[in-house]
Amino acid sequence: SSGINAEWPLRPGKDYSTDEIYFGTGFAITCVAEGGRQPYYLEFNHTLPDSDTPTQLALYDSENSATPDTVTVVDHTLTYIHNISSSVYENNGEYKCAAKNYATSNTVKNSTKSLDVIVVKSVSITPPNDLNIDYGDELSITFQVEGGRSPQLVTLSTSVHSNIINWRSANEDNSCTGTNVLTCSVVITAADVDYSYDGEYDIGAENRAAGNTIKTDNQSFQVTVYRDVSSTISVTPSTDDTITYDVDTSITCNVEGGQKPYRVDLVTPNTGNLTWLKDASSSSNLTCTGEHVLQCEFTFTSDYNSDGDYTCKGYNRVRNSTEKTKETTISLTSVRPTEVTINGHSSISVLANGSFSINCTIVGKPLISKANVSWTYANDTHSID
Repeated sequence: SSGINAEWPLRPGKDYSTDEIYFGTGFAITCVAEGGRQPYYLEFNHTLPDSDTPTQLALYDSENSATPDTVTVVDHTLTYIHNISSSVYENNGEYKCAAKNYATSNTVKNSTKSLDVIVVKSVSITPPNDLNIDYGDELSITFQVEGGRSPQLVTLSTSVHSNIINWRSANEDNSCTGTNVLTCSVVITAADVDYSYDGEYDIGAENRAAGNTIKTDNQSFQVTVYRDVSSTISVTPSTDDTITYDVDTSITCNVEGGQKPYRVDLVTPNTGNLTWLKDASSSSNLTCTGEHVLQCEFTFTSDYNSDGDYTCKGYNRVRNSTEKTKETTISLTSVRPTEVTINGHSSISVLANGSFSINCTIVGKPLISKANVSWTYANDTHSID
């Protein structure tokens, strides 16, 4: 007969046909052949999971002069002890002890016993280093997930993109390949890479470890999408770079960049320098909204002092914290339709033989180049240019 038993660190002193070993823990398997007559043959093999080819670890065959020192012979018993000092995933699989002897009438008798070993380890993720790419470049992400039993679930997502990787061991998905140590990878084509791929990426993984208990791990890394800052400026309402006197007017300054713009300046002829700061506790006297694409607005009531240059300047930092700036300027001229008033009244009353004056006020912009005042008395019309 043959027998097989193991010294299990997880459950010492017990005999199991299947058991678990913590990754990195030592264990021993004993193969015993006993019989009368004396067993002449003992073989100890190991077969990896998903393999049909066993590896021979020990062979005792006295009929063919194979009597290694690793197999001890005492009375009618052959013994081989297989020691593992520190278990690895390659120790997974079936261990088989086979023995032979001669019984009555020299009939060969066979006996075989087997033991399945599972090397267990809670799942763990090795995330990639933080990645830096330029806007419109290809984004390639590779990371590893390890576990024993082998990981069964791996996910990669951001706050914007929820299923960049959604790998399950039961699916035919090549996002992750390997056993126990998985290599997971994904490529985002250059045409698809925009600001939505900038930010924090979360990796999640799951496996079943000791006692078939579900274990999970979560790790994160950062992707930065770089793009030099750019700026544009526009005004509303506006016609051919002119604005109307005494009308509410909005100057819009658009600034775009990756990393995100951290400062915007708007220089105006009537209020001086307006500034927005990303990290300021209060954003100052310019209001901006957005992240990679900022829209900043300044509203005022136009007057004669509104003439002049309006400059929008954006700031950001790209690779190696290099500061980039971009400014755009427009020139505006205020216009005012001509308005005429006489004495501020539609009619006046005067005493006979008394004197009186008529005040004619004319305002407008651009500067008035010609004015005419005329009056009629006793059917006689007079005029001054």
